[in-house]
Amino acid sequence: MTFILAILFIMFVLGPIARAIAASIEKSGEKRALEAPTGTSEQLVALSDGAERWRGYKHMIGLEDLESYLIRTELDYEEIGEGIWAVHPSAGEEEQLPAILVNHAPPVIVLRSDVQRAPEDEEEQRKLYGRLLELNATEVVHGAYGLENGQILLSDTLELADLDFSEFQASVESIALALSSYKQNLETD
Repeated sequence: MTFILAILFIMFVLGPIARAIAASIEKSGEKRALEAPTGTSEQLVALSDGAERWRGYKHMIGLEDLESYLIRTELDYEEIGEGIWAVHPSAGEEEQLPAILVNHAPPVIVLRSDVQRAPEDEEEQRKLYGRLLELNATEVVHGAYGLENGQILLSDTLELADLDFSEFQASVESIALALSSYKQNLETD
């Protein structure tokens, strides 16, 4: 009998009170701010319609998060500056691939690796640059080949907002794979 009285009390007394409070909040358009994840100055705003949206940037990963991602890749790496790491992928015991530099530069991280110097001959350059464009469209999953000061490089840029380990790992592995096969892929004739 007590159980039935409790259910009736909830249904007929507390239920209408809760509905009245919800209706008054909805009419006033009141918004409440909730605490954002640690390390950010953002606010999650709960709107009167019950939707919640982030104001400003989403949660960005910091230096410690990024270093934990590097550890989880199980690749050799070293910190070479504030927020800059050199990742050393391996193509086998005999061959060491060029390092992949990971630069934490909020709101993004930049991954890049020098591949080789561009040829001096204009005809060779034309063929090579055409081949690089083809590889960007067909072989490189994350990132792209590029050219900077006569140096051919592979690079990728990832947003730090909500960057997860699998996205970071996929980018590193894509660049490492492209590095391991760049000699055969860049042959133009």
